[in-house]
Amino acid sequence: MPVMMRLVIACLMLTWVNVVQAEDMRFQIELSFEDAGVSPSISAQVQQALPQLWQRIIPQSEQADLHGLQAMSFLKSIRPHGLTSSITFNEQRVWQALDARSIVYIRPLPSFYMTLDILNALGHHNTRMESELQIYLNELSQTWGIQRSDHGPLLALNVQWLNDVQFYISAVQQGKTTQRDQNHWTQGVDAMQQLKASLQRLLLHVRSQYVVQAVADSSQNIEPIAIETQTFHLLVEGQASLANQVLLETALQSDTRVESITPLLLEPSNQTYLMVVKKAPELWLETWFLQRGMTASLGLEGWLAQ
Repeated sequence: MPVMMRLVIACLMLTWVNVVQAEDMRFQIELSFEDAGVSPSISAQVQQALPQLWQRIIPQSEQADLHGLQAMSFLKSIRPHGLTSSITFNEQRVWQALDARSIVYIRPLPSFYMTLDILNALGHHNTRMESELQIYLNELSQTWGIQRSDHGPLLALNVQWLNDVQFYISAVQQGKTTQRDQNHWTQGVDAMQQLKASLQRLLLHVRSQYVVQAVADSSQNIEPIAIETQTFHLLVEGQASLANQVLLETALQSDTRVESITPLLLEPSNQTYLMVVKKAPELWLETWFLQRGMTASLGLEGWLAQ
């Protein structure tokens, strides 16, 4: 293979790795509506997803200050599929909104190579408990915005039973014990539930170190300039080929007043988009469509173009 071609491939691979690493899994929320049997509106889905994002990136003590933030203004994309939806929020807009309110958050993604050992009083592993609690650790990590990675720093969680009624859990990071949680349980109390509660306390304690780091680092950062944006739905009615749909999206995206346009539903007879704009749409959107031989008007569900 020529040297130049190898260099090009290497650069492309490096670029791809950097893009993958830059993605923050905390901003991707998966919703399921199988129990209800019906999917709510797009707006309701985004409203339902936002508290899950807050839980991942904001300490519980700070969440009382989140009232008034509009979920739709943070939406980057939504991919409905049957009775499930995958919702992604825009990181930059979220960080800017939290900075504007001086809300403490966890900016770096907590990432660990996590191990779990459960030993009885004789020093033998309890593999059944270890297996069940590994599944629970995955659920906790998803809920609280902690990434389990084979390449992250070591976080060793150790459970040691002292006797039939007492145990302690320790969290060890890079050889240093950071937290120990001791519990007692008596007959009639579920030992597994006690273990799960202790694991959650430990993980939140470890995660809190990232909060302190984020606050310490904030003094080094230049305050971001917040750009006021508006978010709304745009419904385009009328027969349109795939090529014409692409042309319309490209024209809107190239307009300096448009921050983003996300397709939500694409059909030959109508297309629905989520738009985020930097200038109030009533000041320019109607004229924009008139210049292209179409009409646009504001309705209850958003803007309608025909």
